[in-house]
Amino acid sequence: MTLEQYKKEDMKLLYIDDEPRNLELFSIAFKREYTIFSCPSAEEAFNILKEQGEFPVIITDQRMPDMQGIEFLKRIMLNHMDTIRIILTCHTDVEFLIEAINMAKVYRYVVKPWSKEELSLAIKGAFSRYFLAKENKMLIDQLKIKNLKLTQTIDELKHAQAQIVRQEQKAVVGTLARGFSHKINSLLNPIALLENIKDEASEKDQKNIQLIYDGRDQIAALIGEINAIANNELVNFLIDEHNLKELVDYAINLAKLDLDVKYKKIVTEHGYEGRIMADKRKLTLVLINLIRNAAQAIGNSNKGKILIKSEKQNGHARISVIDNGCGIEKDKIDKIWELFYSSKGEKGGGIGLDICKHIIKGHNGEITCDSERNRGAIFTFSIPL
Repeated sequence: MTLEQYKKEDMKLLYIDDEPRNLELFSIAFKREYTIFSCPSAEEAFNILKEQGEFPVIITDQRMPDMQGIEFLKRIMLNHMDTIRIILTCHTDVEFLIEAINMAKVYRYVVKPWSKEELSLAIKGAFSRYFLAKENKMLIDQLKIKNLKLTQTIDELKHAQAQIVRQEQKAVVGTLARGFSHKINSLLNPIALLENIKDEASEKDQKNIQLIYDGRDQIAALIGEINAIANNELVNFLIDEHNLKELVDYAINLAKLDLDVKYKKIVTEHGYEGRIMADKRKLTLVLINLIRNAAQAIGNSNKGKILIKSEKQNGHARISVIDNGCGIEKDKIDKIWELFYSSKGEKGGGIGLDICKHIIKGHNGEITCDSERNRGAIFTFSIPL
């Protein structure tokens, strides 16, 4: 906008001079163009600023009895940063000009006695600078708001895209699950024939047969969880009372059927061995998954060890599976819970931890990971007692 487009009431100007004649001449010269407030002292000027608020332009004489012009301009800087300042002076020495510009942020100085033409140019330049700065600030503020809205829109699009990707991933999981669940169940059916020889088997063989049954049940539980993830639902939980130590030992025995786990050193440290309310089959699936992950992280290291700790904390049973394996980069910890993401590359399916999270959520609990590359990993889940 040009100055002509602004209203006279917007063109507020404060003029300070201790000589009454100068106040009168200034008013006569500029009252048609500007809304002028004038006073003979800095003290009165402070009161006017307090009552009227910000002025686009302030013009002050340098030599006044109560306070010099530069000192006055310095004092108002904090509360009137945007105001454009002009000083009237008889001084033209360099030291004074440097102080006026650097310390009082003076836009122009006009040598007294001033001429209307020179002062008029200075005032117009001051108002132009003030309004241009205001317009720029307004544009910057508008740009910030638009950028914020754009950022929010981008975030919403990313979230929506992630949701679409996850739904597509679930659809893939569902298709695969429906395709192989029937076949797997058909392959598992012959296991039921073991019931015919179980009573005649030795005690050792009976234990092995029971392990086969338990393994079959875990496969069925896994298929159920995969279907649940695909359909975005919680499978019915068969919550019952169980001994935590016995459940952990049971999960370890089943996990050791896996060759990746069989020869690994697994140590338990039970700070809590009491009862928990849980779905045994599902919680066993979580423990097996975490133990297998720990075993794979250790690899072939002779010093590899898996520690399973339990404790009671704030009304929850807290179980940690700790390994001293390869660990996970800090910036990838959040991603490991995403469907189809695996820190093990092609060796991982990227579904196990999503299943674990799904199951622990169904127990009204939570599961976390703390890890660093080459410093092992700690997976901890807690469920209410």
